[in-house]
Amino acid sequence: MPYAAGQGVPLAHYRQHGAGVRLFCLDCLAHRDLPLEPVIERLKARGFGDERTGIKAVAGFVARPCPRCGGVRFETSPWFPPSPKGEGWTSPPKKDATPGRHDQSSAIESAEVGSPGCALANA
Repeated sequence: MPYAAGQGVPLAHYRQHGAGVRLFCLDCLAHRDLPLEPVIERLKARGFGDERTGIKAVAGFVARPCPRCGGVRFETSPWFPPSPKGEGWTSPPKKDATPGRHDQSSAIESAEVGSPGCALANA
């Protein structure tokens, strides 16, 4: 599906990923996560676009100022909600995971204060 340069990937593409739209205020960095289908329906109802609208272009259709700071400069990007199964990058480490080179959280959680090798032994 071709898309206009600078407008971002069409909203329809994000359906297959279960993604939504993250709206950022560029003045205070507050953000709001919006489900994809209501965003598309609102664009259609207002006559601004449809599922072919690029994700970056959605920011230009925001009608209200930021409720936090009153700013009117926004940016939009895809938002991928956490997996309901807890899988992926957002999930906590498994308790039975053997600590490896990149995952020391299990070793830290199992260390007792005062035990040899504990960083908090003499804190």
